[in-house]
Amino acid sequence: MDSSEGQEPLADQVAQCALRRKSRLQVCNPGATCHNVTVDPITKARLRCECKLDANGDHALKCPKGGGPKHRHDAVKEALASWLSEWGWPAITEQVAMNWCKKESHPGAKDAFTAFLDVKYTNEAMGDVYMDVSVTDGAAQAAKTGYRSSWLRVLERRQKEKHKKYPGPGLTVFALDVGGRWGREAEAWLKGISQYIDQDKR
Repeated sequence: MDSSEGQEPLADQVAQCALRRKSRLQVCNPGATCHNVTVDPITKARLRCECKLDANGDHALKCPKGGGPKHRHDAVKEALASWLSEWGWPAITEQVAMNWCKKESHPGAKDAFTAFLDVKYTNEAMGDVYMDVSVTDGAAQAAKTGYRSSWLRVLERRQKEKHKKYPGPGLTVFALDVGGRWGREAEAWLKGISQYIDQDKR
């Protein structure tokens, strides 16, 4: 597909899919299943989605094993790590936080839990800080609840869920909506850390 000067051309397959969705035409064949695959960070096992695809292709926008949510999540994670490194705090991604890991309460209980966080960095004032990225779709969640929930409530609920899962200090939940809105905790983090960033790097 042709593009304007200086812009990367849109792949034909992507353009065709977008046009079919825009025209409300069938995107997926009847009976087709999702082929997205994700890798378990601990066991390294390949986990295939295999959900039945809807005709409009909406599943691709929300599939957690390789669809839109995963791509957006990973993009935010890498952006945070890049920002922190540029600001002078080398950040590492995909880290196990031992203080939140849980061993089996007794042999065979199967309640062991490995805390796998998105970003870790060390700040001279705050010490080790772990960040967990969460991308939500406030509009979709609001529709499910009859529009009783705003995008902000959805973000706040996600923040509470993360802190319940990883209690205590040392965690920043970087939650944001697919529409670009940031959660209050993410905004507070940026405001707080900006005081340690040189003016020319802001």
